Amino acid sequence: MGVVDRWNRWITEKRGERLHYLDVSERENVEEEAVVVPEIVQPLGELQFELTGFIEQVAGSTKTVTMVLTDPEELCFTRPEWLFGLPHASFKTMLEDGAIVDTRNTARRAILDWLPLLAPYQHHPAAGYLLENLGRAAPDEIWAHHRQRLALIVAERHTRVRPHDMALCTAAMNHSWAIVALRSAVGVRVGVPAWLGLSALAFAYLPTVAAVILSLLALPLSLVFVGGTAARYWPYPPRPPTELLGVAADRGQDGKLLQ
Repeated sequence: MGVVDRWNRWITEKRGERLHYLDVSERENVEEEAVVVPEIVQPLGELQFELTGFIEQVAGSTKTVTMVLTDPEELCFTRPEWLFGLPHASFKTMLEDGAIVDTRNTARRAILDWLPLLAPYQHHPAAGYLLENLGRAAPDEIWAHHRQRLALIVAERHTRVRPHDMALCTAAMNHSWAIVALRSAVGVRVGVPAWLGLSALAFAYLPTVAAVILSLLALPLSLVFVGGTAARYWPYPPRPPTELLGVAADRGQDGKLLQ
């Protein structure tokens, strides 16, 4: 097994197979385990968001339980959490065609927006992951903007939204992470060979010390610019809810979802 294959396998295990989400709403005393983020929950409560259930993120031996809140029309869901020490909200909607619309207030960390090995979520239209980051916007601002985006995207894609229950929310989270794992794998498969090629050229034409320095600098640059760009545009067909859940349901034949 080559370097690229070993690295790709490690990334897949870390980010894909070992990380998944479970609906733990029926677990006894689960509300006592859940992360509490009043800065998100209280404003959304005023907007009539309701607690739909609890979801557990399992990453190796680390497990984190978060609330799952849905809006009055069940068009989306959010999991209030702490990210970089700040209250974080990501509003997600899985459309009937499998695309996921994500509007969030992640505090940007520059290079994380490009490096697929480190960035949890990125805008990835080729995989049907439609993300917009509003920085440190308040929950009501994010929700208002998400509704606007959703209305435009639903019309543009000629699709629908089914009510977001825990089954759909859990499926959307797991599919989101499958896209992350794919991006990471593509980033490595493309970025590492690019780095090896640049290193080979450096050692062939430069003095050893200069070649070593260039090679060390070329690794992150190859992953960020070459691998990251390839991952950003790599096609990955969306998986519709009917495929993920095995059932068909929507909000009616007219497809009119946002009044």
